[in-house]
Amino acid sequence: MTVQELIDNKLKHIKLNYSIGTFNHYVSHFTHFLNWCNKNDIVKVNELNDSKLIDYVTEMKSTCKNITINKRIGMLKRAFREAGINNEYLNSIKKFKEKTTTFEMIDLHTLKAIRKHVLTLPDISNNLTIKCSILLLMDTGCRVNELIKIERKNVSIEQLEILLTTTKTKEDRIVYFQQSTAQEIKKMLAIKTNSKYLLHHVGLDRPINYFDIDWMMKRYRKIFNMDKLHAHMFRHSLASILLENGADIKSVQEILGHSNLETTQRYLHTRKEHVKKTFFSKYNLDNK
Repeated sequence: MTVQELIDNKLKHIKLNYSIGTFNHYVSHFTHFLNWCNKNDIVKVNELNDSKLIDYVTEMKSTCKNITINKRIGMLKRAFREAGINNEYLNSIKKFKEKTTTFEMIDLHTLKAIRKHVLTLPDISNNLTIKCSILLLMDTGCRVNELIKIERKNVSIEQLEILLTTTKTKEDRIVYFQQSTAQEIKKMLAIKTNSKYLLHHVGLDRPINYFDIDWMMKRYRKIFNMDKLHAHMFRHSLASILLENGADIKSVQEILGHSNLETTQRYLHTRKEHVKKTFFSKYNLDNK
């Protein structure tokens, strides 16, 4: 078997069973590996011996963070395993120590400002689409693919909840939204459309897509003069705020749809501003 065939087979499996975001993630990392193989004249899988794999990891260590190396090695292990190929050395490679993740989040002041701005937009053109999209990202913490696949029939205004049926984990989950968001969703549901999806591009008469969300993020980054703004930052911010305000970690895990509790636990130590504020409010030896 060639290396290209090995990777192609794995990508077919990913494309069929996972989200487009996960597929693109694998494509990106496998492209790096295939480029390295081409550069080193490696064609067949059996040419990936101990020495070659050590060279690959060594080269990555000079250009990549450990978290990236771990991802790429993990993907290769899964590709080999699913192809029924046992590479003992590859399987023996241990995870490299990763630096504690610092999530990119939106500070509470800016988050409230964005919400206020969105809620005051007049209901003209595609403003309603923008309102619902951003408010739902803010309230539910759902991923972009989960957001654009929300079905109208799965929205309960009375219960202030949405059943997500297209998720990264392939398991349905329920997320929640606030009353002010409910009022905007009502308007969106009132739009006559043949689409089964909630979020609709009014101007082009079609469901919204990744590019629409990306456009919204660029627009609000400019409006609020932010260095960075992407949809996942709303998810990170929701998790951090819930935990800071005393939400139990299992509930946060369920809201975010994390299959592993360890993923949720990473949010416990990410808010530098909150930690700093806690230090100065709880520890002060200068008071007389």
